[in-house]
Amino acid sequence: MITTTHGGHLQSACVQYGGTPNDWLDLSTGIAPWSYPLPAVPDNVWQRLPEEADGLIDTASEYYQVQPTQCLAVSGSQWAIEQIPLLYPAGLRVGMLTHGYFEHAFAWQAAGHFLRLFATMEALLLNASSLDAVVLISPHNPLGFLVSEQEARQLKKDLNLGVMVMDLAFADANPIPDFKIEKDTWLLRSVGKFFGLAGIRLGFVLSTSQQIELLKQQQSPWAVNHLARWAGKFALADSQWQKLQSQRLQEQSQRLHALLENYNLGVMASSDYFITIIPPQAEAIIRSALTHHILLRHFPAFNGIRFGLPKTEGDWLKLEKWLSEVECLH
Repeated sequence: MITTTHGGHLQSACVQYGGTPNDWLDLSTGIAPWSYPLPAVPDNVWQRLPEEADGLIDTASEYYQVQPTQCLAVSGSQWAIEQIPLLYPAGLRVGMLTHGYFEHAFAWQAAGHFLRLFATMEALLLNASSLDAVVLISPHNPLGFLVSEQEARQLKKDLNLGVMVMDLAFADANPIPDFKIEKDTWLLRSVGKFFGLAGIRLGFVLSTSQQIELLKQQQSPWAVNHLARWAGKFALADSQWQKLQSQRLQEQSQRLHALLENYNLGVMASSDYFITIIPPQAEAIIRSALTHHILLRHFPAFNGIRFGLPKTEGDWLKLEKWLSEVECLH
């Protein structure tokens, strides 16, 4: 059985379970299955080095409703996850919720900080005064819940050093709380999830102008490639397409919720991008899916299974046909 630290790995699934990528239904990533429809790439995007004065930051700052000096383009929010902990002296006590995107924990520990995990937001809030920093994920991946503005402000107030990282990679589908741009607060945004453009590796960090300059010093020249910058400008500026994307994400998420409920797969967590269940027979379900060329994401730590959204009617038929045949569900 395939066990991975991230979604994807479709080629590995083909090697172990046969078929080609076109034979598989990959629901493992939680990325929107509809990508922003980019026009043909002009030759100069391939031939010229990227330039910062290309208008990307102006477009992004308008989309994220911040000042241009408060916005930094990065090669995927993963880069920021790794770099921000290095900006602080080693030894910070950092709080996070369990079962979140594990790269945050790895990065803070690798930078010499001390990690404390909490099972609930209530426990995290109660212990904030014993922490220097906190990492929040909203909507949470893979558990789907949202962090409120009130919770974020209370945590910020109670932390010893007030260092807060908010991973908002899945936050584009719906309006989000007004998380303030202030000292030692870092907001991470992703173009990959909502716009279905994970392959271009484009993200943004929002923070104070001073902190953006500090983080920018960690970047190498041409840190964000020309194709990503070119594509990002189109996607972030197209408000009409963004409304369409939000609508179909919500509609298809509701459809998936109903389908899983119909087969008695109690939904534990739901978002506009994915649904997570915690069935007692999780391993058997995962094995069955793999033999039917369906790739899901398994979280052994809490026995969870995450379903991303099917893209086409053919994908929906393949998923429902498999669910109707899974012996451990009947």
